[in-house]
Amino acid sequence: MIATIIKILGETASHTESSYIRVEFQDEGKKWYKTDLVRGYRNFKNWEKLLKVGNMLSGLILKDKMTVDADSPVKHLKGKELKKYLITKKYNSLSDEEKAHFNFYQKI
Repeated sequence: MIATIIKILGETASHTESSYIRVEFQDEGKKWYKTDLVRGYRNFKNWEKLLKVGNMLSGLILKDKMTVDADSPVKHLKGKELKKYLITKKYNSLSDEEKAHFNFYQKI
């Protein structure tokens, strides 16, 4: 799944763990998701450099309807990968006729 970080809440005390950081996401369909990250957990290193509001992330796996698994193979979608994603998204939104024209002109 691909989603954008929309909010990062400060560290919150937990009854069962040390403190955690709540991260909220929104996908392109405007659906809301969340995950909780604990600095002391091994998976935190996968997230640490990506925690910035506005970052578009790929590789997100859902644990349930609204919760992103913190063990997801998360990756920052940027540069060439972002460009490829946006072009593919635009291509997929074309009608069959528009795709046929596009494919024709790619061969010239």
